[in-house]
Amino acid sequence: MDKMILKACLGGLLGLFVLCACDDDSWKEEINWIKSELEEQKKILTELQNRATIVDIRQEEGCHIIEFSDGQTITIKDGYTPILSIGDNGDWFIDGEDTGLKAVPEDGVTPTIEIGENGNWWINGVDLGVPARGQDGATPSVEIREADHHWVVNGEDTGIPAYGKDGVTPTVEIGENGNWWINHQDTGVKAQGEAGENGQNGQNAPVITNIVDDSYKMDFTFSDGSVISVNKTFEKPHIRNAALPDMPDTLRILGIGNSFTIDGMAYLPQITYHNGLRHVYYGVLGYGGASLEQHWNFYRNDEKIYGFRMSDPRTGYWGEWNDSPITLKEALQSEKWDIIVLQQASEFSGLYNTYQPYLNDLLDELALLSRNARVVFAWQMTWAYGKEADHPGFAYYDRDQNVMVQKIEESVKLMAQQSGVDLIIPSGAVIQDLRASEYNTLPGDMTRDGFHLDLGMGCYAASAAWFETLVAPVFRTSVIGNSFEVYYGTPVTDENKDFVQRTVKSQCRKWSNEMAK
Repeated sequence: MDKMILKACLGGLLGLFVLCACDDDSWKEEINWIKSELEEQKKILTELQNRATIVDIRQEEGCHIIEFSDGQTITIKDGYTPILSIGDNGDWFIDGEDTGLKAVPEDGVTPTIEIGENGNWWINGVDLGVPARGQDGATPSVEIREADHHWVVNGEDTGIPAYGKDGVTPTVEIGENGNWWINHQDTGVKAQGEAGENGQNGQNAPVITNIVDDSYKMDFTFSDGSVISVNKTFEKPHIRNAALPDMPDTLRILGIGNSFTIDGMAYLPQITYHNGLRHVYYGVLGYGGASLEQHWNFYRNDEKIYGFRMSDPRTGYWGEWNDSPITLKEALQSEKWDIIVLQQASEFSGLYNTYQPYLNDLLDELALLSRNARVVFAWQMTWAYGKEADHPGFAYYDRDQNVMVQKIEESVKLMAQQSGVDLIIPSGAVIQDLRASEYNTLPGDMTRDGFHLDLGMGCYAASAAWFETLVAPVFRTSVIGNSFEVYYGTPVTDENKDFVQRTVKSQCRKWSNEMAK
């Protein structure tokens, strides 16, 4: 019984911000009143720490009165219930302030607290008969459940993890100006309703109705229709990427991926050759449609499953594919690679939850097994599907090319921030720019089948992006003015070559600057 009563007290406290509205000139007084209320809540926690139990909770006009077994009573005025949460140190926090009191009682049992369908507080499935909401508003509590680290709104599990790997969760609070603040930034959204007539409490306060974890950011939706987006941040990246070599005698670059990697590197040896470089070696290791998860499993099982080929810098062409499949480890140790390029499978490129933990696990193993202690990791941003593509993975993006572009770019930013792979080949961004040009035609849309690149301008532009990102900085050159042309698909000739090259240059500069932020 004592345990149930103890949990009832906790349930009565874990709740909603329901702030009485105040005039413009009185909000400071309102904040002072709230701070005084916090002292009352700390008294409650002290009683709980002393193992006092609650013998009665009764509702009277304008307040609730809590009576403890040691005879003390505490009055909680309606219209304000502070948010309680459990901090990383195991203490109770009130509105983000550490009380210094341990959250878990001596028996180690943490109560389950929720709001029932009847609007009352329910503790461990028992209706307390105490309304969870005040009469003058409905600003919900937003907290993180200790058991599974999910966001909980009004006591209901959203199913959304509050912490990404190494992630810093946005803070949600009400500022002294009465607005919602997220990550200590004023959203401009009022947490309190406007004052009613004759000093009556307002009832127009916008409430948080939904929280969406959108990989790179979190979207907070309010009842008035406004949406506040907060970018996630990470305490530190998984790796510290090495710097590119400076004017080396040779440069060796390995691409690990699938057919999109092959498309991206299609004309890379030719572009390099026409730039006058004769000592840059390329290798491509591919398995059709392979995702990061598949690459990780292939590596763990040491599967001989990959096709592999090398370029010949003396001719500017690709060599033949290996007669028999090889393992990732064999390709990795076949050369002293200076740069290793990874990517996600196209259909998952805009779904960051599919990247991890496989990407970070691969980075660890590739760095360990590489023959080059200063190997640099790079990432190919893949392209969105053509507008009329029939790829089944297009359904992940509601078959909307613009949605896919946005999701891919957001995922790449999050990938760079979390993993530390900050050398981005913006193939997808380049292709999207070319789709907006006079050289694009439907249904191809810079592809040959809706998703693989057009063998002319599409593959040319992606290969030029690889060159401009990985090779040009090393040898202090540029793709601008490169004489290589291609006559397949949408041809790249003297008529449009400069336009394509400058489109590539612009996007490579943009993403280099983005990663430098």
